[in-house]
Amino acid sequence: MSYQELFYNIVLAILSTIGGIVLTHVKQYVLLQIKQLNHLRGSSVIEDAVIEIFHTMDDEWKRAFLDNKLTKEDFEHFKKAISNVVEARLKELFGFYKKDLQKWINERIDATIPKLFTLFRHSIIKTN
Repeated sequence: MSYQELFYNIVLAILSTIGGIVLTHVKQYVLLQIKQLNHLRGSSVIEDAVIEIFHTMDDEWKRAFLDNKLTKEDFEHFKKAISNVVEARLKELFGFYKKDLQKWINERIDATIPKLFTLFRHSIIKTN
C-alpha cells in the first residue's frame, strides 16, 4: 500500500465520520423544527377555538366575562366547550401528537385565555 492510498483511506474515514456526525445533528435540528411548528399549529388551533366559542356566546355572557363577573361554573363550561372543539380539531391535524393531549390542551387554554381576554376588552372598548 502506497502513501497516497493510505492517505486517501484515512481522509475518507475522517470525512465519513464527520459526515455522519453532521447528518445526525441536521436530523435532530429538522425534527426539533417540525416539533416546534406542530406546537405553534396546535396553539393556533386553540386560539381560534377560544375566539370562535367567545363569539358564539350571548352578549350578556360576554359582558360578564369581560367584567370578571363570570361564575366559576360558567367559566368551566366555557373551557370545556373550547376543550371539546380543540381536541376534535387536533386529532385531525396531520403530524400533531402529544402524550397527554387533554393535559396539554388545558395548559394551553389556561395560557391563551388571559392573552385573548385583554384583546377582547380592547376590541370591545374601541367598537363602543
